[in-house]
Amino acid sequence: MTSTRGCSPHPFSGFVKLLGRGKTARRALTDTEAEEAFGMILDGAATEAQIGAFLMLLRVKEETPDEVAGMVRAARARCSASGVEVRVDLEWPSYAGKRQHHPWYLLSALLLAGSGRRVLMHGCSPHAADRLFADAALQELGIAPAASWSDMQRQLDARHFSYLPLGVASPALQALMDRRAEFGLRSPVNTLVRHIDPARARAGLRSLHHPAYAALHVGTALALGSNNVAVFRGEGGECEVRADADTPLSMVRAGSVSDAVLARSLAHRSPKPECPSVAALRAVWDEGSHSDYGIETVLSTAAVALLALDEVSDMDSARDAARQLWQRRSALPDSRT
Repeated sequence: MTSTRGCSPHPFSGFVKLLGRGKTARRALTDTEAEEAFGMILDGAATEAQIGAFLMLLRVKEETPDEVAGMVRAARARCSASGVEVRVDLEWPSYAGKRQHHPWYLLSALLLAGSGRRVLMHGCSPHAADRLFADAALQELGIAPAASWSDMQRQLDARHFSYLPLGVASPALQALMDRRAEFGLRSPVNTLVRHIDPARARAGLRSLHHPAYAALHVGTALALGSNNVAVFRGEGGECEVRADADTPLSMVRAGSVSDAVLARSLAHRSPKPECPSVAALRAVWDEGSHSDYGIETVLSTAAVALLALDEVSDMDSARDAARQLWQRRSALPDSRT
């Protein structure tokens, strides 16, 4: 056996030690420590064992807003547009995939884009076989993902909407997301990717699946100095307001938080489809079929986005504005444009 006596500790080992010393000795990382540690991970300066230990120790301890904010800053520093200046009105993270309902939120995003607002959606490669992710769903709608930063800019200029895969924005982050199958559960990366805001948009949405994560997302937005960010529990974890449920909403503006509860627009619970479908979206958009749940979900989600953009003062005005957009909608975008 080779002796390790006298060997210098690995530069990353101190971060694992801070998190893994036990309940009484461990402590949370500062935002600076988290930024340095995650930067080393993204730069390939940590071993495979260290990466797994770091992410799972954080998960067991439960990450703090400062830790997530530090990791987001490290990701942003390595996730740049490479000199391409991109103007975005609304940033829309999409990382959960849909399992129980159709991905109505996609129509909300396209509704806003069709009215001239520049919407950037970003998301990951599929990490669950039983879910429909934005990447695949958008391609079924005829909308190709951006292949590069410049392609993203071209798409935003042409149709005011672009979907940026995480693997294009940051291959290292996508590789960390891919570890979910290896770990068998989510890691803090699933939280932080929702905050990377690759183009520094004017406003943004943050979704969560479990109510316990609301404070973490709000705290992270505050720690990052984010402005005009709407945080809410979305259907299945996506940025989609459920029309048949009351939705707690936190709005982060200029360092302060306002909380509200969005009342459901449908009194009855909607039956769930056998599987999520893109065909259902096109049929409702083109008026080939009608869905109270689908239309109300699209309008409610678009209304929250308008609130985040600070274009309306209250939810009633936001719903009215969203309904007007729906009445004036044009044909769905085409990837050939």
